[in-house]
Amino acid sequence: MAPTSPLPDAPAPRASSSRKRNPPKRFADEPLAVATKRPRRKVPSGSGIKSNANVAKRTARAPRRIGQPSEEEPDDECAAEPDQDALADAEAQEIAADDGDHPAHARTRRVAAAKAITTREEGDPEFVGDPVPADEARATWPKRYQRVRAKRNAEDGEEVVKASCHYRAAKVEDDVYILGDDVYVMAGEKEPHFIGRITELFKGTDHGQYFACRWFYRPEDTVISTAKLVDDHTHHPKRVFLSDERNDNPLDCIVSKVKIVQIDPKLDPKVKASLAADTDLYYDMSYTTAYSTFANITDDINGSSGISSDSDSEANASMPTAALLDLYSGCGGMSTGLCLGAALAGLKLETVRNEKADDFLCLLKGWALLCDKYVHGNDADAAPPVEDEDKDGKLEKDEFVVDKLTEICYGGADRKSCIYFKVQWKGCGREEDTWEPIENLRYALSRLVAMNYQSRLGIMVAGCYGLPQFRMRVFLWGALSTMVLPNYPLPTHHVVVRGGAPTAFAQNIVAYDETQTPILKQALVLDDAISDLPEVGNDQTDDVIEYPANPKTEFQRYIRLSRKEMLDYSFRDGTGTEDGKVLDHCPLKLNRDDFERVKRIPFEKGANFRNLEGVIVGPSNVAEFDPEIPRVYLESGKPLVPDYAMKFVKGRSVKPFGRLWMDETVPTVVTRAEPHNQAILHPNQPRVLTVRENARLQGFPDYYRMYGPIKQRYMQVGNAVAVPVARALGFSLGQAYLRKHDGSDDPLFVLPANFFSPAQTEVVARALSVGFPVGEVAEE
Repeated sequence: MAPTSPLPDAPAPRASSSRKRNPPKRFADEPLAVATKRPRRKVPSGSGIKSNANVAKRTARAPRRIGQPSEEEPDDECAAEPDQDALADAEAQEIAADDGDHPAHARTRRVAAAKAITTREEGDPEFVGDPVPADEARATWPKRYQRVRAKRNAEDGEEVVKASCHYRAAKVEDDVYILGDDVYVMAGEKEPHFIGRITELFKGTDHGQYFACRWFYRPEDTVISTAKLVDDHTHHPKRVFLSDERNDNPLDCIVSKVKIVQIDPKLDPKVKASLAADTDLYYDMSYTTAYSTFANITDDINGSSGISSDSDSEANASMPTAALLDLYSGCGGMSTGLCLGAALAGLKLETVRNEKADDFLCLLKGWALLCDKYVHGNDADAAPPVEDEDKDGKLEKDEFVVDKLTEICYGGADRKSCIYFKVQWKGCGREEDTWEPIENLRYALSRLVAMNYQSRLGIMVAGCYGLPQFRMRVFLWGALSTMVLPNYPLPTHHVVVRGGAPTAFAQNIVAYDETQTPILKQALVLDDAISDLPEVGNDQTDDVIEYPANPKTEFQRYIRLSRKEMLDYSFRDGTGTEDGKVLDHCPLKLNRDDFERVKRIPFEKGANFRNLEGVIVGPSNVAEFDPEIPRVYLESGKPLVPDYAMKFVKGRSVKPFGRLWMDETVPTVVTRAEPHNQAILHPNQPRVLTVRENARLQGFPDYYRMYGPIKQRYMQVGNAVAVPVARALGFSLGQAYLRKHDGSDDPLFVLPANFFSPAQTEVVARALSVGFPVGEVAEE
């Protein structure tokens, strides 16, 4: 499983290869109003319940591993002036937050184009043979015969047609169709025919003739259609996916029969190719719009999922072990969380390699070259591996490399209705940034499916898993056809909802339906995470200090557990951790002017630069200088209220020099600690949050130690995947790996009670020591 890159908190991974394209040009009217930040969501509060309102599409990244200090690292002090690029990026986010929901991008519902059918020359369609006996029909299709007011399908609003009788066969033109036949169905004008499987043939109470259909999807009909223009991989032209989407259509919409065979995805590629050659179409996976799931079919291949029938071995104190490859892992939040969660499921994950994705890609290219030379004997014909740049670092003419993605929007003036990313090109200035459509940049799901991997995509909110931080990210599962595809853990905590995104991604939000009433824990707030930490000053430099008091909350009790107590196998012994001590509890040192400003920000909820002397707020919620008060200056001669704070988001933002409060769930931990354009001030101390306080908000255990200069440590923590989210995913991974769930079509599951409590971990630890079945104990 791998997370994708965040926007805009950190740079996206470099493109693995350069691509030919026209010189980058800027759009004449780039609307900042549709940039990265999630628009406000039109529901009052959050509870892990999926809403029909738009939900944000924020992406997760696998950040870098802890690194050693760099000799070129700048001073560990807040810059005297804010970074202009950071201000511009943050301003784009702020503007987007006030701009409402993005345009909808709803998927197209499959309905036969009955109005496009002309009168048939061969006669009207008709049912063949006697009707299905009434008792059998009512038992097989009971909803068709319930004499109540017709209800609408919850998914598409279509009214359910009532039946007067069912048939086993029907004649359309000269062809006879029976239940279970695969057919082409009339679509709209100039559109390819739909593909479906007949599941019912019936006469309606309105005297109409109908057939019910279970639809197949071509690759271009699914979520991976956005990758159809990418030329480095293709999908077999005969491949389709069986969905569980069904609806009713007029009988005369049937066009013709089509021969479709099901192929076991585990078969040898040559055997699959031979089977596919003798049919019109074939399918080897199902497709579900919810969570964009491509998975083994559980009900068509001998009534099983195609997964090995080996029985689960009973868990014991000696846990099975699996290897974990963690690429571009920042400070290891993803691998640590996966290891913690897998251990609770009874699987010991061991990280075998941690490095940047680019370095690993170079390793793979070199390995392929060696295989061609010494294994396959193809050295003479082997092409050299593709590199991003020439040896001298120069690109060919009209060739550009993505440096990072800085913003995301949906559509806009003179653009088609799809998602766009703003690209910063390697070697080009910011004035050369361009907006690129999604099909030119994101296609991981398509690539996995093309390689015959099962796959599933979900969007998870960190706060829903026991953190006082919102932080929405995308996580993508992939699994071989011989394995169980992991599912997503449902939320355990309430969380404050912050914003939305295109409705195209509402199906991917990991949450309960609005009709469900789960019992969730209360949302965590800043006080739950940091109230036990000692007070430190702006110039604190000691990396190791004592706890001043015992933990005050369940979260603090858990976060203080030792590595052994947490069952953490993510890295080996001897790493220099100091259990029972507070590590990295030091802030980015503010420069003299910023320190004076921060000391004057009131210690009260909602305080920010607007509370400084000489600032008033106009009727349109715009900060203005008070004309009746002379401008105040600091001892250095700089103004108390800097111009950039007054101009940020045209004076509407309250983030510059904003103070957090203990009863709040913070939005997202970022990679910087400067207070110039974000709320990061401690509630009751004149400083920014420390590295450890940020690490607490990300769920890093207190034994986790960061390395490098202060700014690098903030970056490591901000780039990381939140550990509790990864822990929940790790539990799912362990369950799937050990075949403790059946690989059913349900993409969601409920975590064990008290999954994020210290008691749960302690119970599992005791079970391991005495040899109890781990999985059973974890689920008690």
